[in-house]
Formats: sequence, structure tokens, C-alpha cells
Amino acid sequence: MKTSKPILYQLPFLITAIAVVIVVTWLAAWQYVQQSLIRTAGEALSLGAAEIASKFDRMIFERYDDLRVMAVAFSNHMKDDTAFVQRYLETARDAYQTYHWVAVADSEGRLTGSTSLQSPQGTDVSGTSWFQEIRSRAVAGQEATLLGGVDAFLTEEGAPDAIAISRAIYDSRGTFAGVVTSRITLTVLEAIVVEKLPSLLTKNSMLTDIEYQIIAEDGVAYIDSDLAHKGRANFSTLKLQSLERAGHGQAGYVEELHLRRHIPVITGYSATRGWGQSEGFRWTVLVRIPTASLVQPVQWFHLKVAVIGIVIIVPIFYLLIWLQGRLRKEWQFAQVERLRATAAEAQYHLLLQTTDQGIFGVNHKGRCSFINRSAAQMLGYAPDDLLGSLFHDRVHPEGDGLCGSQCVLEEAVSHGKYTRLAEQVFRRKDGTLLELECSAFPLTEAANTTDFVFTLMDITERKQRTTELLQYQRRLQSLATQLRKADELVRQRLATELHDNLAQTLALCRMKLVALSNAAPPSVAAGIAPVTELLKEALTVTRNLMSDLRPPTLGGDEDLAAAVQWVAAKLQRHGLTVRVVDDGRRKLLDPDVLRIAHQSLHELLFNVLKHADVTEATVRMRRIGHHLVIQVKDRGIGFKVEGPQAPTQESGFGLFNLREQLRAIKGHIRVSSLPDRGSRVVIVLPLRRLSSATTQVGRQVVRASAALDVGSGEASPIKVRILLVDDHQIMRQGLRSMLETEPGFEVAAEAMDGEIAVELAASLHPDVILMDINMPKLNGVEATRRIKHRFPGITVIGLSMHEDPKLEQLMYEAGASAYLSKGTASTTVCDTIRQLRSGDRIPETIP
Repeated sequence: MKTSKPILYQLPFLITAIAVVIVVTWLAAWQYVQQSLIRTAGEALSLGAAEIASKFDRMIFERYDDLRVMAVAFSNHMKDDTAFVQRYLETARDAYQTYHWVAVADSEGRLTGSTSLQSPQGTDVSGTSWFQEIRSRAVAGQEATLLGGVDAFLTEEGAPDAIAISRAIYDSRGTFAGVVTSRITLTVLEAIVVEKLPSLLTKNSMLTDIEYQIIAEDGVAYIDSDLAHKGRANFSTLKLQSLERAGHGQAGYVEELHLRRHIPVITGYSATRGWGQSEGFRWTVLVRIPTASLVQPVQWFHLKVAVIGIVIIVPIFYLLIWLQGRLRKEWQFAQVERLRATAAEAQYHLLLQTTDQGIFGVNHKGRCSFINRSAAQMLGYAPDDLLGSLFHDRVHPEGDGLCGSQCVLEEAVSHGKYTRLAEQVFRRKDGTLLELECSAFPLTEAANTTDFVFTLMDITERKQRTTELLQYQRRLQSLATQLRKADELVRQRLATELHDNLAQTLALCRMKLVALSNAAPPSVAAGIAPVTELLKEALTVTRNLMSDLRPPTLGGDEDLAAAVQWVAAKLQRHGLTVRVVDDGRRKLLDPDVLRIAHQSLHELLFNVLKHADVTEATVRMRRIGHHLVIQVKDRGIGFKVEGPQAPTQESGFGLFNLREQLRAIKGHIRVSSLPDRGSRVVIVLPLRRLSSATTQVGRQVVRASAALDVGSGEASPIKVRILLVDDHQIMRQGLRSMLETEPGFEVAAEAMDGEIAVELAASLHPDVILMDINMPKLNGVEATRRIKHRFPGITVIGLSMHEDPKLEQLMYEAGASAYLSKGTASTTVCDTIRQLRSGDRIPETIP
């Protein structure tokens, strides 16, 4: 151990030395690769620049040769054949797209031919510098050829920068006869560069982001890939290293700093040579790429290699240091772990024995391997009595009938099944039964044998409390149902009292006052009028109060269609249009179910009005088997359905209260909604099942004087015989007294419900029937329908305490000839009867 310690301590230093060597080697390799890349790219750029310069020289040389041929061709046709000159010029311009303008001037400086309308034949160019220079050279006997500078030249195609090339024309005697001149745009030179770049990229794929500049002899870059700087900078004053080297006539490359972007670049340079020209075409070609675009990919590769090396070396170095420290602390750590294990074992045994949850273990043979004090006490045994015994036989003695197919002990030992929180019944030592919640957890040992740990929880008290809670819940539901029924009875009683007493009395008082006003002097009638208006307002308030307490019955007590129509009409007045879709099948409901259905629809549609932010809703009613399915749907803002709703302190049902009421009548509700996509609520209600006895019950007609009062006198043939039908005696008396005061009217009989009215109509054949709508047994709508079906000649006038358009519509559909409100009947009923008997048409709505 003494000899190994120094070696162990020296290992980190050895690894560090190796890492330093690797880093130095990596840096050297990186420098070598970088220089190799730069050299290869520079040579490629230099070669490309040389090829571009060579193409420039060839193009200028060819244009010089073109002018020489033109000068010879025009020498004998300058004056006598100008058409030939013009055609030749146009043909040359069309054949060589490099020409921007070609023209011929005679010895006096007048154009005899031109390819541009901006400089037509006859234009005087004698004052131009190029003409004067050519003429002076030709007179002096020099070679009269001129390569001009870069200047803008205007034609109908624009005024681009162009190079002027001119040559003298001599006649057959060698005398100066004129000048042929041309303009070559710089776009021709740039096209040569652009054409060359793809081949350069193809040969050298590592070249990217290539820039180019064509610099004239005066140092101005007339062709620049950076168009924003074209022709704006004079590079001769910027001490550009590549430009200076190109001036020496040799092609090459150089590493320099980009003057505009201030980044390192590799620039290939070359200069034109001016083949066979006295005034050489001395332009410089520069082609460059950013150094970073060349070396960065390789740099990233080397960086990745470096990162991989660091990732490999650093863990090794750290591992050696960690092992060194680990070996030194291993014994101390083992001692600490031993002490911790001892303390944990003591805590485990203490927890096992002090917890109130029963815990025991069973080996793969079904014998108890351990048991805590709580489990033994639950079963009535001492812990030593159960250790080593077959646990299943102790808690399920043979023949006790408690061990079924769901026995947790049997499932675990026989099938190795994991079980959680299963309710079981064990038998105690004294023979009593113990209700438990049992869980089984398998433990697989190294020898491929499985033991099990079981947990027990006595649930006897919890079961008792659950039973009591369910009983309380049923009692609360019963009390809530009774409370709702009591509330409905109170509302019904109040509505009935208001309708039968206060409303009828107010209506009768108004009739009496109107009759008194008609018979009284004008001064007395004027005093009665305000009282009449007050009674009218009181009657209106009473009607609204009756409608809020209990809506008017539109059909039989078991018919939902009428209630739906009433709710739809009420919502229409509040701004919500309700579309009702009915399958047309009969839907009879028990009174409690009808009441809950009506309240549910009322609540749901008012929720749509208040919260959905829409003006339309749809109610669909379908009969499916023995159930009624009602769907309320809207296309509003919707809401997020998060589960059953809790009771709230707000008014109305709320989804929770609605769900509870439906559950009480064996119905249910389903709600679906998405934000901004509307809501849909489906209610399922049980239909009323009619027994055979119910369907065979006939109508019982009461004809005693208590129910029927028939006029005893012989009907005069000239009087209108009237049948009064109303379930309120005070209203019948008021109508009778009012009608009997009118000449020509006779009250033939009175009926207190619709069934009696139908039979009296059959026996008496009255001329007119004043029919109340809301009556017991058979309402006025159905009674009118039956009477008009059997006796279409009888005139029926509907009377109601409610001014409801829906009631009016139903009465007209049943066959009524007019519809009157009881509040205004005193002033209109007599006139209406006379109009109907005289054959005049009565408006559908009578105020």
C-alpha cells in the first residue's frame, strides 16, 4: 500500500501531461490545416481572376478588330451609300449583343449612320473629345485608334456606363474620311464575371460567399458585387494590398482586411494586358471570399474533436481522483452505513408495532412469518399464536362460507396476485366477524420464492357511518322533495287565489263601473273613469303576478307542449327567440314530472339569455320508448364543464339542484359545452304510463243546479241565446247581469267547465258561447275545438284573464270567432256579439 500511494497520486499529473500534449498537437494541426485551406482557396481565386482578366482582354481585342473591319468596309461608302452604312451598323449591333451604340461620322463630324434614335443621322459630333482626338491623330499620321474612359451614354434603352472605342476611317488615297465609334456597357464585362463564377464554385466547392470587383486604371471600381458601392470609391488612395500587387502585372492572392466589412478575406487578383493595343486596357480583377466562410466549417470540426476529447479525458481524470478519495473513505463510510442500518431497523420495528394499521407477512406456503400488535388485536389473537400457522385457516375456518372467489389471501398465495384496498370479512378468534379493507403486496426473493405483506384496516365503524350518511342523504332528498312540492303548492294556491278571487273581483268591478259609467250622467262618468283606469292597472299587475307564480295552463295538466310554448313566448318578449322542434308524438307526464320539466326549461333558457350572449336557442323534444328527451342547444360563448356543480346561494336551480330534482323523479341530465362553440343540455324524463282502468274512465257530468243553471223561460225568437262558460260563479254572475241589461240578449245557460259546456251546446244549440280558457277537467281551447267540430254554426268567443298572444292563437286555431280579455270584456263583449251576429268581420285582436 505504501508503494501504490505515490503512483496513485502521480496518475492525475500524468493525465494532465497527456492532455497538454494533445492540446498542443491539436493546435498545430489546426494551424496547418488552416494554412493549407487558405493556400488552396487563394490559388483557386487567383486562377479565376486571371481567367476573367483574360476574357476581358479577348473581348476588347475582338471589338478593336470589329472596328478595323468596319473602317475598311465604310471607306468607299461614306458618302454615296449611307443606307449601306446604316444597315451594316444595325446588323453589327444585332449580331454582337455587346454593343450599346455603334455610329459612323464623316470627316466633318456629322453622323452618317447610328443605331440610336437619340443620335440620328446628321447629328454634329465634331465637338466631342473622341472625334477631335481621332481626327488629330489621323492628320498626324499616327495610328488613329482610341480607347476612351467610362462615361454614361444616352440611348432609347437608357444611359448606362459604357466604354468608348473609336477608330479612324481612311479613303482609298489614305486620307482621313471619318470615324467609326462604339459603346460597350459595363454590364457586358460584369456578365463575363457572373458567367465565370459558377464554374469556379463547381471546381472548388469550399469557396462560398464570393465577392468581385473590377477596378479601372483610375482606381474606381465600376463593377462591384456590392451594388451599393459601385463607382463610389477610389481604391487607388486606400492602399489596398491586392490592388497594388495586381499593378505589378502578376496574378496571385493575398490575405487582407475587407475595407468595408472589416473582416479578414482572401483576395485573388489579376490585371488585363491589353493585347496588341497601343493604349492598353489596364483594368484590375479582384475576387475574394471571407476567411471565416472557408475555415469555419473545419474549425467547427476541430472544436467538436476537442470537445469529444475533453468529454473523454475529463471523466477519466475525475474518476481517478474520485477513486483515490473513495478508497481512503470506504471504511469510514461502511461504518456509518452499518450504524444507519441498525438505527433504521430499530425504527422499522418500532413503527411496525406502534401503528394502528394491521400488518402481517405470509410466506409462499401460506404461513404467517410476522405480524404486528395491531393486526393480532384486530383478530383477537396474541402475535405468537399466529406466527408459523396457516393464516388462511385461522381467519377462514373450514365451512364458514366467508372465503369466496375474491379472497385476497387465496389470490395472493395461489396466484401471486397484487391486490389493493379490497373489502374482506375475517373471523376473529371468538367467532365474531370483522369487516376489513385488505391489501396484498408480493415480495420476490433471490431464490425465486415469493412472500407477501398484507395490510389491514378495520372499516366496521366506517361502514356504519356510511350507512348512516346514506340514510341522512335519503332523508334530506325526501325533505327537499317535500319542500319543493310545498313551494309549488303555495305558488299554485297563491296563483289560484289571485285568479279566482282578486282578479275575478277586479274584472267584475271594472265591468260594473263601465256599465255604471255608460248609464250615469257625464259628470259622474268623468269621476268614474280614473277609478276604472286604476282597476285596469291593478288587474294588469295581478295578471303578471299570476303568470310569475304559475304560468297559465295551455293544455291538460299532463301535456308538456303547452308549457314549452308558454316559456318560448315569455323568452321571446325578453329578446330570446326559441325554436321548438317536436316529433309530434303524444307525451304525457305526471304532474310532478311536468312541473320539474317546465321549471328546468325555464331555468335553462333564461341561463342562455343571461350568459350565452346569443339571441337564438333551439328546444328539441322526442319520445324514445317510455322516456321524453328534451334538448336545449345554443351557439353562444359556452363554458368549461368541470364536473358536477355544487349547490350555490344564487337563485334558480343551478345544475346541481336541477340534477338532484331529476334524480328524484328517476330522470337525468347531461351537459356538454366548449368555449366559443355553444352548449347543449339533454334532459331525460319518464313518461306517464296509462293503465287500462285510466283509459276507460268516462266523463262524469254534473248537471245539478250547483253546476248548471239553465234559463227556464221560453227563448224569444228575436233574441240572441248565449251560453256562459266559466269556472268562477262571480264572473258568470257579472257577465249575466251585464248581458241581461242589453236588449236582444238572453243568457240561455251557464256551465262551470268545458265538459258541461260541450253537452249543453249539444242540447241547447245556443247562438253564442262566451268561453273561459282556464277551467278544470276540460279547458276552453279543447272544448271550443269539440263544439266547432260538431256544431260549426255556433259562434264561440274566447275569454281569459291573461292577455297572452299564444292563448289567442290557440283559440283561433280551435275555431273561436273572437278573443277578449276579461279586463276589457265589459266594454267590448256586447259590440263583438252584435258584429258577429250581423256577419261583420272581427279583427283577430280586440283591445
